[in-house]
Amino acid sequence: MHKRHIFLFLGLVGLSVFLLVGCWDTPSNDGPPKPIDKLTIPDDFTFRTTEVVTVTHEFGEKFSNIPIAIYGSAYDISTEDQRILDFVVGSGTTSDTGRLETQVTVPLSCVSLVLKPNYIGLPEEIRLSIDTGQRIVSRAFPVRKDSDDDDDDDDDDDDNYTFSKTLPKRTVTPSITQSDKYWNFVNDEYSDEGIPDSLFSIDIKKNFLKDVNSIFKNNKNEGDIPSEIKVGMDVGTLDMSEENDVWMTFIHEKTWFDNTLGYYTYPTGTNPTLENIDEKTTIVFPNASYGKRKDDYLESGDSVYIGKIAKGHSIGFVLISDGWLEEDKYRPEGQVSRKGEGIYYSQKELNPDEKPQASILYYGEKVFLVGMEDNAHTANGHTFNDIIFAVVVGDNDLVGDLGSNVIPPAVDTDGDGVIDALDAYPDDKDRTTKEIISGTLAYEDLWPKLGDYDFNDLVIGYEYTIDGNKANEIVSMEMEYTILASGASLPNGLALAIPLTLTTDFTISQLTYTKSDVSPTDAVVTPISKGAGSQILIFKRQDSAKFMGERPFNTGNNTELDPQSVSFTLDFNTPISKTTVKENFGDVPYDVYMLVNNALIGDNTEILVKEVHLIGFAPTSEANQDYLKEADELKNKDYYKSERNLPWAIHIPGKWDYPLEKKSIAEGYRYFGAWAESGGKKYPDWYQDKPNYKNLENLY
Repeated sequence: MHKRHIFLFLGLVGLSVFLLVGCWDTPSNDGPPKPIDKLTIPDDFTFRTTEVVTVTHEFGEKFSNIPIAIYGSAYDISTEDQRILDFVVGSGTTSDTGRLETQVTVPLSCVSLVLKPNYIGLPEEIRLSIDTGQRIVSRAFPVRKDSDDDDDDDDDDDDNYTFSKTLPKRTVTPSITQSDKYWNFVNDEYSDEGIPDSLFSIDIKKNFLKDVNSIFKNNKNEGDIPSEIKVGMDVGTLDMSEENDVWMTFIHEKTWFDNTLGYYTYPTGTNPTLENIDEKTTIVFPNASYGKRKDDYLESGDSVYIGKIAKGHSIGFVLISDGWLEEDKYRPEGQVSRKGEGIYYSQKELNPDEKPQASILYYGEKVFLVGMEDNAHTANGHTFNDIIFAVVVGDNDLVGDLGSNVIPPAVDTDGDGVIDALDAYPDDKDRTTKEIISGTLAYEDLWPKLGDYDFNDLVIGYEYTIDGNKANEIVSMEMEYTILASGASLPNGLALAIPLTLTTDFTISQLTYTKSDVSPTDAVVTPISKGAGSQILIFKRQDSAKFMGERPFNTGNNTELDPQSVSFTLDFNTPISKTTVKENFGDVPYDVYMLVNNALIGDNTEILVKEVHLIGFAPTSEANQDYLKEADELKNKDYYKSERNLPWAIHIPGKWDYPLEKKSIAEGYRYFGAWAESGGKKYPDWYQDKPNYKNLENLY
């Protein structure tokens, strides 16, 4: 599917994400919310806001060992144009056969995911809908094959020669006549999408794509530009010392513009002018846009034979930025506008301010690679990958001096199969990806009694940085917890329960604090035995006081704090699969629970505390059993669900504004009650910052 048409596709799908909406209930002012104790909540509702979704996708064997970023996506209905926003939910690496299979945590409201390979040779994004029955995202990527293609083995690592077969020559080549506004095509047939009829496809080899990705990576600043690209910025043209057949092959584009690509020729050694070039410009790809889900746009390997370039002539290249006019923009015959965002040339002397807009590099065996920028503001730029194409000449020996702009082979320093340009850890063979998951946890500490239900007794922001290997297994997890509020009068703490054994299954490392005057002797992450698993005591009441500046706990002032954090890393002795994590740890944020009245008595003896967990997690063996008996007497259900099915702990994906003291969560968030009473079917985005969702007078 073409980039300009993605919005039509998304209009057919109900979507929702962290910052967005899923079920399309229209917010309304329908009176004050029901009191918490009057809500009628289904017995099976768990108050979950996220879930783990399995993602599978077939990319093909030539796309092996490629990290893929995974996003959630939806409409932002708070904006007039209902724009589409994406946010990261995870990542994964394709297998040796090019199959992606991994798991990500998404909001329950999310019904669409976006795969963003950031890999030359693959679409910039692949939008997938979630199977609401199995919660599995899957779609095979269609590969268009030309009928004349051979069956070369993509896995032949010794065969770096991408264009090895005899390329066809066509008698019909695109050419143009001019008018004031358009370049009109007169000598070639082309589709309504601007694809020339003389197009044919060649098979792009895996190693070629790796080399191209390595050199045309997303460089962030001028210092990141590979030296070969810098040299290629000064080349400008290919000079023919003898007559040559020439082909142009589309490789990739990384832009939202519908660009147009062509070439021009002139006698070598002369000084071409824009007027002379215009007279000799030939458009090759009227619409040089990458295909998304159908065959009507370009894919890597699509080629056109442009004819013979005479001895003593030079060939340069021209990019018309956003030059293609779509059918709904008054294009009667199919035309390219001269009134686009700009016209840029491979010879920098012809560009505004003489800025380089192209880099020409030599790949070997007749093949030259050209990367161009489509915006003058990014010239001198960083990527030169707005459009990437290959130029194949009949005999590379007949082309002028190549200089030092030869593309080097892709580098894989740690030998894990993922090239350095794509590897989050290029020097560590055990790690290839980094995922970050964050959110907010909020607790009520009067369990098993309901209390004021303002959910500010303890508010914790968490961020998990998960390092994975190429098999999409978890190698380590950095766990960071930030105390955002502590509005309780009781001394409370925080702990994590995991079903693994310290030392045997994992170790703890890299204990750090954000507050300079807190040291490990003040607040130690203490593993506590729990049968076959472990409890990790993140902080005690005394430690939280140090974090928060010793403010009085009985005044409620601790609901407004300077956030302070503690972090540590779980290093798994053997990499653990995401499936195992889900089956044993549960869903993110896992079993993070509040320790109520977590204090010391007498000779530093720890008193037995009560625990407040998310629904679905049982109390640990360290919990005070007296409270469990009291919960039974109050007819509470499933440990941490009240008689009316209300929780004492909630999890919010992303940041969250918590209620004021003595203001219930339903008084701060107008649709919390409607969400709960519907069993999560209505207003799954109740916690978001959207019109009429919040009662700001009742929130910090």
